Amino acid sequence: MELAAVYAQKGDTKKAISLCEKVAAENDADVDVHLLLAGLYLNTKQHRKALQEYLKVIKLEPGNINAHLYAGIIYGEMRDYEKAMAFFKTALSLDADNLMGNYYLARTLMEIKNYPEAEALYKKTLALRPKFEQAAIELGRLYERQNDLPRAAEVYRDHLKKNPHSVNVGIELANVLLKLKRPAEAEKELQTILAVNQNNREVRSALGVFYLENKQYDKAIAIFTALLEGQPEDQRVRILLASAYEEQRDHTAAKRELQKIPKESEYFVGAQLDMGMILKKEGLIDDAIKHLSSAVQFRKDVPTFTSCFPLCTKRRRMYGRRKKYYKRA
Repeated sequence: MELAAVYAQKGDTKKAISLCEKVAAENDADVDVHLLLAGLYLNTKQHRKALQEYLKVIKLEPGNINAHLYAGIIYGEMRDYEKAMAFFKTALSLDADNLMGNYYLARTLMEIKNYPEAEALYKKTLALRPKFEQAAIELGRLYERQNDLPRAAEVYRDHLKKNPHSVNVGIELANVLLKLKRPAEAEKELQTILAVNQNNREVRSALGVFYLENKQYDKAIAIFTALLEGQPEDQRVRILLASAYEEQRDHTAAKRELQKIPKESEYFVGAQLDMGMILKKEGLIDDAIKHLSSAVQFRKDVPTFTSCFPLCTKRRRMYGRRKKYYKRA
């Protein structure tokens, strides 16, 4: 097992798993072996195999809270929410104040739209750890789902009082203020976060998106250009810069940026769609068709361009996609 741990630390997960599987076959009653093997399976995204190991641990040691939590997490990612909740509830029956048990059960309840119980558990989670950023964000989003934007803003503001450096919460607050038609306050919040996180790319990107959506294109272009000077391979920012140029009707500059996005980038297909739209606006229909046809031939793994959202209507989603259902440490 120690040798397997060494292999794992070196990044040779395949050897680590091979050793653990041999040890587990000869020591099927050893909880530590199953836990180590389960963790290795998780690291390699072999969720079903990991689940089997955690279930073995629970059979050998019914009071093992972590095994119940991880089994619940895996069932959650498989969208089997009933089983996920059963494991989280078992973990909480062993320790009612278990932080992650309360948190993951709250997340699962929100997924099935049981908002009252989810709200109560998020509040309990935040009472156990007041600076738990992700729990604060999700409680705010719970209120957003119910169109209670003032309450969502209150949750975010309360968290920022405890943790003024919380970039993600500050961005969420700014987005809610925009929905409340209070753009001046949204900009102020972003500037406040930027003041205490001067070099944070996410905050600067968010401010750029803010300016883009509020038609302050010169300011957006200045921010995105500066970000690309520091990190030219950031294609997410480049496509936002191209979008700002497009909105400013500087088609030459927009096309120049779109052409820089490499074929292996996840943004390549979206860039080609935008390129086609610009060429169409310019009346170059044949060029637009030729350009898009060439892109489709290269990216046959993308069935249609409808799978890649047009930037003109989805900028904010492109900037910051919501985190996956379960975020592991």
